[in-house]
Amino acid sequence: MKPATLFISYHGKRFQIQAVTCGRVDYSHYPALWHDHPVYHLILVSRGRHYLDYDDQRSEQIGTNTLILINPGAKHQFRQIARESFEHIGLLWCFVDEEGNKAKFPLQELLGVPAENCPAIAQCRLPSYEVQKYREEHNVLMKMLNRIDEESCWQFKFFSLLYSLLEHFQGPPLQEQPAEIRQEHLVDAMEQLLLKNFVNPAFSLTEVAEKLGRSSNYLSARYSRKFGFTFSESLRRKRMERAQTLLHATDEQIQVIAGQCGFSSVSYFCRCFQQEFGISPLSYRQQKRELSEYFHTHYKKVILADSRSVSEP
Repeated sequence: MKPATLFISYHGKRFQIQAVTCGRVDYSHYPALWHDHPVYHLILVSRGRHYLDYDDQRSEQIGTNTLILINPGAKHQFRQIARESFEHIGLLWCFVDEEGNKAKFPLQELLGVPAENCPAIAQCRLPSYEVQKYREEHNVLMKMLNRIDEESCWQFKFFSLLYSLLEHFQGPPLQEQPAEIRQEHLVDAMEQLLLKNFVNPAFSLTEVAEKLGRSSNYLSARYSRKFGFTFSESLRRKRMERAQTLLHATDEQIQVIAGQCGFSSVSYFCRCFQQEFGISPLSYRQQKRELSEYFHTHYKKVILADSRSVSEP
């Protein structure tokens, strides 16, 4: 049986993924050198820091766990900071149409991003769990590339990894936007991350800072300026609101509810709940049930009384 081949359809053409290289590069002894590629390049800075120079006049300091996307034809160089060494875990690939021509459109266009919002070189900081995923998937891909019988499997696995990371490059870099827009964007992004992850006990401002590529102190100040309370206070409030709902609407045990609200310790959950509402979780549940029973019974009496008055001549 002929192995399956993965194609993408774009610009009215079909493109096949072709691997160029997949590996690690230690830049301890590599000199800075201006160059460009006729292919796509995805890099994880896995160790150290360095400068990324591009457009002949722009330079950015790049740290560990930064993901860099370089579209075809973008001239750039990696330059050491003093004597620091750094390492890249990279993928180079191209999309080739059925006539053998290589695609040169910005990769972000696959997500429907307008061309004017697709920089030739983009970068973002990855949270620790996505860094680990990238490392694991990259190791698998390296092994697959050495086996001819797994060529089609490599294509599918590679595209799956690529597409999951592509969302980080949907818009222009934050540093290219006005300062007031950057701040508003960051606060909105913080709110979205909070709403999505507040039930995860490991979620904190530190993870948000890693995700957005800013310091915790900077993000905390921006958040407090907009809302009048800290991000940590908002996180705790969201968890407490969920706890109220679960205590009232379910029969789950307290330790189960604590975990479902983002608390790894039931004693800490009870202490926070007591501080927030002046009552223990168990007492809160009991009060809510007593009130529900009272209003339910009272409502039934009112309905009965009303029905009797209507039925009397």
